[in-house]
Amino acid sequence: MAPLKLVLMSATIDTTLLSAYLDGCPVLSVGGRTFPVEQNYLEDIYEMIDYQLDQDNPASYRLRSQNVNVLVGSQTRDKVIRSNWGDDIAGDEVLNPAYNPESFTDCSMRTRRNLMRLNEEKIDYELIQSLLVHIDENFDEGAVLVFLPGMAEINNLYDQLTSSYHFGKEAAKRDWIMPLHSNISPEEQRGVFKNPPKGIRKFVLATNIAETSITIDDIVFVVDSGHVKERQYDASRGLGMLIEGWISAASAKQRKGRAGRVQPGVCFSLFTSDRAGKMKKHPVPEIMRVPLEEVCLHIRKLQLGLCKEFLGRMVEPPHSHAIDAAVSALTNIGAITADETLTPLGDHLAGLPVDCRIGKLLLLGTILGCLSSILTVAACLSYKTPFASSYEERDAADRCKAALCLPTTKTIASGQCSDHLAMVAAYNGWLEAKRQKGSGAARAYAKAQHLSQATLYMITDLRKQLVMMLRDIGFVQGGRRGDSIDDPDSRYNRFSANPTFVKNCLCAALYPNVAMLGPEGAWLSDGGDQLHCHPSSVNHGEGGR
Repeated sequence: MAPLKLVLMSATIDTTLLSAYLDGCPVLSVGGRTFPVEQNYLEDIYEMIDYQLDQDNPASYRLRSQNVNVLVGSQTRDKVIRSNWGDDIAGDEVLNPAYNPESFTDCSMRTRRNLMRLNEEKIDYELIQSLLVHIDENFDEGAVLVFLPGMAEINNLYDQLTSSYHFGKEAAKRDWIMPLHSNISPEEQRGVFKNPPKGIRKFVLATNIAETSITIDDIVFVVDSGHVKERQYDASRGLGMLIEGWISAASAKQRKGRAGRVQPGVCFSLFTSDRAGKMKKHPVPEIMRVPLEEVCLHIRKLQLGLCKEFLGRMVEPPHSHAIDAAVSALTNIGAITADETLTPLGDHLAGLPVDCRIGKLLLLGTILGCLSSILTVAACLSYKTPFASSYEERDAADRCKAALCLPTTKTIASGQCSDHLAMVAAYNGWLEAKRQKGSGAARAYAKAQHLSQATLYMITDLRKQLVMMLRDIGFVQGGRRGDSIDDPDSRYNRFSANPTFVKNCLCAALYPNVAMLGPEGAWLSDGGDQLHCHPSSVNHGEGGR
């Protein structure tokens, strides 16, 4: 008898595809204990709150002129849609290319007109605010979970709600509008699990982190924007991008289920029933939308064959050009040769469970004697910046980061205009305060510099883990104590305070992800493409000066 193979997968897996891949193996489904959830689509919401899509709403298509004749499927309509500005339409012209009149014959004329000119690719914040007010005034107790695609959309809605009359007039209501995404502090994340005072409703504004990763017990209502931001990798350009698009039917079902965990709930989907029927069944597998360098490196380390041949045998193989791009990147890094033979560098990198460029950064930092600073940079790149990102502190945190780079400061970032060195300077200042005067002084320093204390401790743990990885592959010698990694007398830290050595390591390891100021003040990539500096960077605003 052949040995039993049991594959345990999530509820959103495509069981038909996987079963066929495993020679038609049987599938057992274990249903969870959930309560019924009432489903409301966009047309239902329009009818429920008697909503009218205003002409100046960013989610509304508008004509350049009232005299333009718009016909469904016509070239004229496409031109109007691309222009996306002008006077409001007065009649029943269809501007929404996804509008199907046969799907909404039972709806009121107002709802049909809303749908005719709705830009479904944009989020209607006015609608969300009106819907949340309606829930707060007309439904029984229960928290509301709002799914939005990303942090920027959460910021927009948070600012709009807290400045509105209904939610902003009372501090008690404002305090229970809670963002939830990967960049908020652990303290803020824990706050979403608390129960509000009686008479106050909790509103959680979340990314898809709340779709499967966590369960908030008191959620009764779900508002689903239907949008998600996913990391996509452009293999031809070697660039990762965050692309916004529609969720899958499996994700919509998962989001809806958040409302039925502890009692019957209600789901408000901000997309039409027609759109719901056209959604793809399952999300795109991660292997098809992420860089493949680390995967290919381990394939060669384990001697599983050539990368393209091995990956081609997967359930859903990644695109051929993505594999070629990964092999090319590993060749450029020096991890493999042209025939995919693993080099000594590649052998070391395969032993480090981090991104290949981060691994190369760690190896170069060790060789060039600036390990302490490089460990901080690597930990921040692997996790997140220590500077606070809460709504109240983000501007002040950006100013503190810029101040660390002023020529008058006596830090490694002095006069360097470097976000990486600013993070090193901030961490070093906090660590020095902690060593010299204790935890109280460290907390005071973090508060003054607008640093996240929890993130700083996480960076400390990550630095220790990274140096242990280097010791495990024999690249760093010495004791097992994490404190020794910052010893300035160590041969690994002879140049840790030298910004030139640290920046040389960064450039060599992260290339070609570098930019330079062109002759006309624009940021340019190595290939000559124009780039833009993030507003939180200390270099923001340098271009064009």
